[in-house]
Amino acid sequence: ICNHRCMTGCTRNFYEDHVHIRAVKLEAARHAIETLKQNLKTQKPAQKNGAKVAVIGAGPAGLAAAYFLTRDGADVTVFEKKARAGGIVQYVIPEFRIPAASIGQDVELASSFGASFVYNSEQRSVEALKKQGFTHVVFAIGAWKQSSLALEKGAAETLKLGKNVVILGAGNTAMDAARVAKRTKGVEHSFIVYRRTKQFMPADAEELELALEDGVEFKELLAPVSYENGILRCEKMKLGERG
Repeated sequence: ICNHRCMTGCTRNFYEDHVHIRAVKLEAARHAIETLKQNLKTQKPAQKNGAKVAVIGAGPAGLAAAYFLTRDGADVTVFEKKARAGGIVQYVIPEFRIPAASIGQDVELASSFGASFVYNSEQRSVEALKKQGFTHVVFAIGAWKQSSLALEKGAAETLKLGKNVVILGAGNTAMDAARVAKRTKGVEHSFIVYRRTKQFMPADAEELELALEDGVEFKELLAPVSYENGILRCEKMKLGERG
């Protein structure tokens, strides 16, 4: 899911091609995890430092906090309101991006020095946690608030996919949404609606190609205005002259 800004700005682009650091890191993550877990088994955590920490949220930040705090000698309990760890990575990012097994490996790493996990447990009171003996509380509750699209009327309140799905925008996230829609039972058409042409879509070229391979349909030069009774009304756009 990394958008590899470092590769875009890599100075090697002036000579031949950028350093493919994202692919290198992915290869390491896939094939070196077992070696890392074995190495961690031989390491001993620091002596207990007396801290009893409650980490609220088992997303990326909560998992990282649990790993490093237990490694430093703290007694850590992670409280997660959902049934599984991973946060937005688990519940929002499609599995063709990050498999559930990879998230499970991160939980294993966080547990390697003794962190414990309590699922289906929403914690809202610091005072209540202190009464349970916790000396510190780390809030790692994530960024779950949704943004909204400014349409004249008809903004969707609930997710009810039909036969035809329209995704507004053409970045990498839009490509993910369109590809997920194509994989959803009952969906026959998944459309990308964008105000410019494919040439100017902000998605990476490889993401655009993957969406095309999955059968996503592109509607270019259209700007959404309103959505009502299953009809998305758009304005036709025209590319301006180059400056």
